[in-house]
Amino acid sequence: MPRAEIYTYFTRADGVTHLLYDPKEQIRLRLELETAGPVAVSTREELGPVLSGKGVLLTTGDEQEFILSLGDRMFIIAETSDRVKLIAEPIPYVPEILKAVLKLAGSTSGELDTPPPAAPPQKAGLIARSTAKRPPLAQRPKLGRRKQR
Repeated sequence: MPRAEIYTYFTRADGVTHLLYDPKEQIRLRLELETAGPVAVSTREELGPVLSGKGVLLTTGDEQEFILSLGDRMFIIAETSDRVKLIAEPIPYVPEILKAVLKLAGSTSGELDTPPPAAPPQKAGLIARSTAKRPPLAQRPKLGRRKQR
């Protein structure tokens, strides 16, 4: 599994949208504005102007987290030179998580076992019934009106 990427991105003071991150797999992207701003980010390329509301404004000192899938891209726009801390962590896929759990559980090989064969499909329209015998009518408790005295 690839490792996390951590670096500082310096924005350009041109008011033009730039590509910030283009993931090769599903990732958790955490961004923190370290200077005054304003800086906006979005998965849409058309962000300008910065305060237009088309993107998410980063706040100084507050870390914001985004989940990006393969094919998503994160764009950034700023009107001043700013510093943005970027941390990109890969999100493990289910098979990788399952392998890690099997290793922790004591599996010697760490390999995934083949699943058991699926049960044959049941025929539609069949309803299970109880086959227990019912007592004859004479032995059943009587329900209804009580005798009056």
